[in-house]
Amino acid sequence: KNVATWSDAMVHCVGAFLINEYLLSGFVKIVLDCTNVYDQPAVHSSLMYVDFWIQTVMHYTRMLPDNFEYEIFGQCVERIVESDLVLNISKCIWLLYRNAGVFYGQHRKFILHHMVVGRFFIPLFLHWSHVVRRAYIRLILYQLCETYRRCITPIWRGVPYALGVSSRPANPSQVYTAQHAADVYRDIAACISALGCPPVFPDVTPAEAPVPQFDSRLLAYVPYAKQELINNLEQYRKWARDADAALEAGESLPPIPELEVPAKNALDLGET
Repeated sequence: KNVATWSDAMVHCVGAFLINEYLLSGFVKIVLDCTNVYDQPAVHSSLMYVDFWIQTVMHYTRMLPDNFEYEIFGQCVERIVESDLVLNISKCIWLLYRNAGVFYGQHRKFILHHMVVGRFFIPLFLHWSHVVRRAYIRLILYQLCETYRRCITPIWRGVPYALGVSSRPANPSQVYTAQHAADVYRDIAACISALGCPPVFPDVTPAEAPVPQFDSRLLAYVPYAKQELINNLEQYRKWARDADAALEAGESLPPIPELEVPAKNALDLGET
């Protein structure tokens, strides 16, 4: 049965079973195996289900189970980005934006660093659709650069959730460290600088990093990506100041802005 036609009752029934978090991996694998990457409504629905189930597990346990299939999840991200379908890519970024904090340690490095930044920075940052560019820029600002900012901001020292990760694993080798966050920002900063865009943190000089090779035809989208980054930087910096002020005052932190992406049947995706 096409996953786009699954009823809400069925999806929520699966969610009820997730009081046993070890069932999550099997449910995610089933829904992804049943999804054709070129069927955009099906991909949209599948990612909505995965998001709902992950959020349900986090409500119960605050961390993903040990048996979660990170490799399969990473392959899903890879295939969706390579499909170059705007609805698919934007929804995939939406899923990562909402759930970046559930990945930790080596899994976070694999999915968010080596894939989302290391492999796909240029294709997504310079994507032909403004929908993808905007979603990707917000992902790197609010979920990746923000993690690094908290590592170098004195008032965040010693705060358990400073690194943006929902929970701390018992195994020290699985903990996401400040060095991991610095490595991610180093690679982001190198790409941004090579494209002539303003730095996220002007007062910080990260270590040098190589810039991946890319199709020179993508350079046509640099002015659009640069303006998108400038627009979002202003909003991000205001949000970051509000977060710091809330922390100092002992108040609840402001949530990251919602990331709006097109509905599964959207037609107006815009080229710039």
